[in-house]
Amino acid sequence: MLALQCWGALLKQNAGLIALGVLVVLGSTVSIYVALYMTTYALTTLHMAPNVSMAATDAQVYGECLKGCK
Repeated sequence: MLALQCWGALLKQNAGLIALGVLVVLGSTVSIYVALYMTTYALTTLHMAPNVSMAATDAQVYGECLKGCK
């Protein structure tokens, strides 16, 4: 019973930090999924040429990397 009280107090004290951690993980997961799926979307839905769809993905991924390097 004491262990449950300790965990409850720990979660209560750090709820904001835990929520922030969850949001960071969700944000990075969504951005990676979009970057990886963009080529498939451009090929199948937008009917772009393969080289153009790959270039669009590369531009998006490298653009995000450059933003993070500042």
